[in-house]
Amino acid sequence: MKKSLILLFLILFFNAITYSDEINWHTSITRALEDAEKQKKYIMIDVYTDWCTWCKELDKQTYTHPSVIQLSKNLINVKINPEKDEEAKAFLSSYPVDGYPTILFIDWKRKLIGKIGGFLAGKEFAVQADKILSSPAALAKFKKEHAEGNINSSEALITLLLELEYEDEAIAVIEELRLEKNLPEKIEYYHLLAFTYLSNEYYQTALTLFDYILIHFKSGEDFKDLDYYYKSAYYKGFALASLGKTEECRKLVEAFKDDEKNPYARYFEGLLEKK
Repeated sequence: MKKSLILLFLILFFNAITYSDEINWHTSITRALEDAEKQKKYIMIDVYTDWCTWCKELDKQTYTHPSVIQLSKNLINVKINPEKDEEAKAFLSSYPVDGYPTILFIDWKRKLIGKIGGFLAGKEFAVQADKILSSPAALAKFKKEHAEGNINSSEALITLLLELEYEDEAIAVIEELRLEKNLPEKIEYYHLLAFTYLSNEYYQTALTLFDYILIHFKSGEDFKDLDYYYKSAYYKGFALASLGKTEECRKLVEAFKDDEKNPYARYFEGLLEKK
């Protein structure tokens, strides 16, 4: 009898350990939202499908990692499949889900804090998720200091907004600083701004910005800066072609199509075919 009780105790003990070492997932988004509101907790939403290979890898490799399990203990966690759950599909219509898996982090008021798109291994996932979950406080701090004219905080704000994929907000800060003549001389900032104007068909403004990039930044040696430089040259050609400035576009193509450093050289001649 005594041995049986000990055995039963051990079974219960190890079951408890196993249970505590797993993420406690909800399967109903409504229930998860209710619990989050009651407990004032953030929600981690795993958006998956049955056919998604990387979704399965998240389950195997990431959600079993100790650091991710520990992180989950302070969250309301829910897994939803929009292809099978109409309630989940309707809920997701307000959020940026453009592939699977997507992991959304929202607060108890349903405001999006950030997201992870695609697969990340355990430790990397935990680091990124922790950064997202700490971002509301950091954003509030940087926004306040940006408003007070602290340029270092302005740069930190732009960086964090881009990391969280709040590109529109980051570009708004960049443009604000440019108009105030306080924008740090970083090619990435100018390229993002120029490309935004180009995408919205403000070709002349885009041209002005691309010209600034090509004059002030040169090509540099840093790989990332080099990439922005040559992309800026290509998109300047696109803007010229869109405005019907054929001769200027031709000169630009001639200047860049045989540049050995240019990773996009083969695309430049196609600009001359744009109507």
